[in-house]
Amino acid sequence: MQGTRKLFRFGHQRFFGPWSASVLFTTPVLISVHPNPSSEQVIFTVTSEENSTVQLQVFDFTGNPIRELNSNLNIGENKLNLDVTQLNNGIYTYQFTHGIQTSRGKFIVKH
Repeated sequence: MQGTRKLFRFGHQRFFGPWSASVLFTTPVLISVHPNPSSEQVIFTVTSEENSTVQLQVFDFTGNPIRELNSNLNIGENKLNLDVTQLNNGIYTYQFTHGIQTSRGKFIVKH
C-alpha cells in the first residue's frame, strides 16, 4: 500500500432569520502519509495555503495516545517525520488538528 492523500476544506458561515445553517471553510490542507507500512519512520507531508500550526496525535489500537507533535506549517509543502522504531508492529491511527479542522487516518508499523 502506498501513502494516502486527503484534502480538507473547512470554514464557518452563519445565516440568521427563520432559517439557520452552518457551513465550514478554512485553508485547505493536503496530507500524504508514506511509507505505509513503515519500519523506521512515517513521513507526513502536509501542504498548507497559509502559515499556521498543526497538532499531530498518534494513538495505539486501544485508542490510547502515544505520541504528540506540534509543528508550525509554512505556506507550501511541509514534512513531519515520526520515528516508529520503538513502536510495536500494528495499526496506528493519527489525528491532525489544524485550527477548527480535525482529520484522521491510519498507518501500519511492520518491522
